[in-house]
Amino acid sequence: MAFGNGDAWIRFVDGSVARVDLATKAIVATIPVGSGEFGALAIGEGAVWVTTFDEDKLSRIDPATNTVVAEIAMGASPEGILVTPGAVWVSNHRGGSIWRVDPATNAVVAKIEVGKVGVGGPKYLQYAFGDIWTAVPTSNRAVRVDPVTNAVAEIKLAVPEDLLIGDHFVYAPDALGKISEIDPMSNKVVRRFSPDVSPWLFGGGAFWAADGSDLLRLDTASFAPTEIWHVAGAQTEYGAVGFEGDLVWLLTDDGFLIGVQITA
Repeated sequence: MAFGNGDAWIRFVDGSVARVDLATKAIVATIPVGSGEFGALAIGEGAVWVTTFDEDKLSRIDPATNTVVAEIAMGASPEGILVTPGAVWVSNHRGGSIWRVDPATNAVVAKIEVGKVGVGGPKYLQYAFGDIWTAVPTSNRAVRVDPVTNAVAEIKLAVPEDLLIGDHFVYAPDALGKISEIDPMSNKVVRRFSPDVSPWLFGGGAFWAADGSDLLRLDTASFAPTEIWHVAGAQTEYGAVGFEGDLVWLLTDDGFLIGVQITA
């Protein structure tokens, strides 16, 4: 999911993107972008950008017309996507690279090698502390890319699965059930611990997780649950969790978008 200008944009496994008006709670557009289960989306530079993992492409949606206005060939299995001023970044999961696209021309202007070619390459992208971050499981690394110079810094980890960005640190959950806490000032792991609950995202000064149909607010130091919302409905798990304003949005496995009002 991605949020912007009062809308939620959701990518579905049937290869479509839905635009949801959060004020009216109505789907106002359904836009085909390509087949395949995997992909991601991001908003910025006047467009909605969508990766299609199985078709090796990046789609650009014009939110004024709700149509795809450009398709850009990517490397191998594009997965993560991020928009920064003047750039769109895409991680090629099986290509071991991050590609940089100029949104003014829709042209690929840089190809940055960050891992091995094959399964387990760079995953979802995050922007934090002035740089682009991703986890590369096959290399057992977190990678940090300078968006000005495209220079790469690597941080050794234990089988990272993804990255989470907090207020002061970058967190890397791994396949061994632990989390590494990275200090962005030194690019070093300063703590590795086993959390009570694995976090999904950071927002509103806290980490958030789902446990079955429950929504959990987690302590930022211990990651222990501090509050729990028992969400009504038949859902047993969530496909995505997103933070927008003072609501946490839950996308259920049976096709509902639920907004949960939280307190500061």
